[in-house]
Amino acid sequence: RSLTYAATTPTRFESSRGRGSPRGSRGTPTRRRPGGSPKAHSRSGSAQSRSGSHSYTLNSQDRTHVRDVEHEDPAVEHLYLRENNFKDFDPYLPLTNLKTLDLALNMLPNLQFLWEAQPAKQTASGPVPIGPPILRLPNLRHLYLTGNEIRNLSGLGVIPHLETLTLSNNLVGTLRGFCPQQHLHVLSCHHNLLKDFDGFPALPELRSVHFVGNPVASHPFYRIILLMLAGTLERIDNEPVRHFERVEAGRGDAKLRLALMEGWLPTQQQPPAYKRQEAPAAVDIAMWHAEADAFLFNRQTVRDGEYTDKTLRVVRMELVPSGNPTYSEDAAGLYGGSENVPLDLHVCLVDTRARSVARAGVYHSHSLVPVEFRVQTGAKKRAHSAHLITNLNNYEPIAMKPDDTEFGSFFVTLYTSPGTCLYKYVVDDREVVDEPVAITEDGYEFTKLLIAAPAMRSDVDDEECRTSVLHVRWLHSNEAITPPLQLFAPVEAGEEGNCCRYTPTDQTVGRCVRAEVLCYDAGRLESCFYCLSNPIAPSPPELTHLDIDGDAVEGEMLMLRRVYKGGAEGPSVIRWARQHPDGLIEDLHLPEEMHDVYLLKEGDVGCEIYVTCTPVRSDGEVGAMREAHTAKVAALAPTIEKLRFTGAAVEGLPLTVKFMYSGGRPGEHRYEWFNATHKTDLPSATGPQYTPIAGDLNCAIECRVTPV
Repeated sequence: RSLTYAATTPTRFESSRGRGSPRGSRGTPTRRRPGGSPKAHSRSGSAQSRSGSHSYTLNSQDRTHVRDVEHEDPAVEHLYLRENNFKDFDPYLPLTNLKTLDLALNMLPNLQFLWEAQPAKQTASGPVPIGPPILRLPNLRHLYLTGNEIRNLSGLGVIPHLETLTLSNNLVGTLRGFCPQQHLHVLSCHHNLLKDFDGFPALPELRSVHFVGNPVASHPFYRIILLMLAGTLERIDNEPVRHFERVEAGRGDAKLRLALMEGWLPTQQQPPAYKRQEAPAAVDIAMWHAEADAFLFNRQTVRDGEYTDKTLRVVRMELVPSGNPTYSEDAAGLYGGSENVPLDLHVCLVDTRARSVARAGVYHSHSLVPVEFRVQTGAKKRAHSAHLITNLNNYEPIAMKPDDTEFGSFFVTLYTSPGTCLYKYVVDDREVVDEPVAITEDGYEFTKLLIAAPAMRSDVDDEECRTSVLHVRWLHSNEAITPPLQLFAPVEAGEEGNCCRYTPTDQTVGRCVRAEVLCYDAGRLESCFYCLSNPIAPSPPELTHLDIDGDAVEGEMLMLRRVYKGGAEGPSVIRWARQHPDGLIEDLHLPEEMHDVYLLKEGDVGCEIYVTCTPVRSDGEVGAMREAHTAKVAALAPTIEKLRFTGAAVEGLPLTVKFMYSGGRPGEHRYEWFNATHKTDLPSATGPQYTPIAGDLNCAIECRVTPV
């Protein structure tokens, strides 16, 4: 059956009985027959059922109950109750077969009628329900609530088979309380008061939505936002999803979806090309990420006491320099950090679930540990309140909840960083301290507990262990977007990833470091908690390592190895020198581009080569000088290369032998001259030069040189 809408007066819905309900400019739904004509409303005072179909049409009868239908046909499957006087729907008998319920154009103020509260038992603190509420209509598939007075969805709950939900023409101002519906195909919320999508749930099979007539529908990227929230959508406000809209929505990630579900909307204006459907990159994704990050960071503190629908609630999250207990924060509550000084993440998250649920659904983490605190207050008389006082929350009291598994007990489950925990309980203003007792410097007694780091198994087969996790991620701000908006990128953390400690590097100097704790519940990002530092300050310029690489042998290349830290390096001063055996130090003036290498020469033999380096930061700050030196430079074995003759091979003109020598200071080389043709010595020649005589005509001359 399809719903069509006929125009009415701008201010009222008018029924055939004259009753009106003030609304904005909306339409009146009428049901059509399969042939297309509107079906006439039944005005009989008794229930009318279609033959053998368990379907009843009871429109416009001033009804407030369906007792007659319940008794006549308890197996009713379809109930059409438009334009009646229902302020509540309270069947006397369970309608377990009901699949379609049409309560459009009534006066329902909320959705509590879908649930039946369990009987209560009397306790010392008053009546307590014996269990959670029960769904009255467990097989409901289609629920039509158009034109009522519903203001919120807090009573909707999880309806396991729900496929169609219409809430149009109501007074709904928030989607908070809208629980995930696994099989919902059609959602109609047009002409309500929604300004954002705060509380939009997981709807994995959603195909069609209607939000026209809400303030949020005027957002320039309204359709793309809906596609980011529900990627399975095929139609939005009766218009098919366009390809470029799906492409744009595909650029979003889990964090953007989380921010949208928390009520954030981007401020980017729609470019003209987007309106012409020609823009392949209409979404400024960097700007959206920066805005979403800032929104979520501010939201976590502003709404700290409002996270009633969240599994975890943050009570403490700080970045503290490691090993420095005397840290201080600035006016914004941010802590500073320095290059190469580790930052420790101190986290304390409170599990808001009942004890039985919290123990069955533990979040797994490589870095955060679940710790349960439980105090017994008495078996006969139950205490009114209990609080946990612990250093995990800077000794701010944490309210404990009554234990649903044991009478007279209070408990709280915390997810926190490894370390030493000091705690005690306050039960009705009475302090309770367990053993072993530790006394602080102020003289107060606390129980001391050592929280060890968690051990994650890699061979766990339970799906819950893989999909419900707490993941720690470190990021640093990007210079692409200036404050107050900052774009954060993951740091190169290496083995430090997903742990509670990160050491800032020179890449993060001048940038803010942020730690995130991502809470995944059944594979879906449910919460994201943040902690931000001030811009990382550079450490003093320093050389942590300096040495000379290479053999101290003539002809070898020496290379200077140094490791600098302390912000961006400026014009550090490097000086090469050689120290002669007599102690004289001689500077070696090298070109600036060759300051890190030096080729050993003949003049260096027997000397020690020294290098001094003074680190200088880019802002001009100078660090301590360091030096390194080699052993005495050894000479190579005497060798010669490129042996050749110079001069003309003519009688009476001198021949000179030339060569390149290496191997320390040269001595008296030995020269041997021969007449190679007659194979005779030329004893008159003993140096590097020889003048041919008449006996050498037409003969080859040979010289043998032995370097010394």
